[in-house]
Amino acid sequence: MLAVKCDLCGKFYDQYNTKQSSVSHNSLRFVSVNRSNRTCFESDIIDCCPKCMETIKKCYSELCGRREDDKNESISK
Repeated sequence: MLAVKCDLCGKFYDQYNTKQSSVSHNSLRFVSVNRSNRTCFESDIIDCCPKCMETIKKCYSELCGRREDDKNESISK
């Protein structure tokens, strides 16, 4: 196993989720998209331990839920 250091909390962990998958993640990368000329600029890869990744996924899920709640609220008005 390859030991990796989490860029968020600083803990070392064994590499995980290394197979190509659209639902299992082990890192983040931010992307800025210029839609007018269809280019993008990527940040460095941010390695995340399993605990930090779960926190990020939970936060993302909660944000998406709030967005859905906002949509539903505006529809019901």
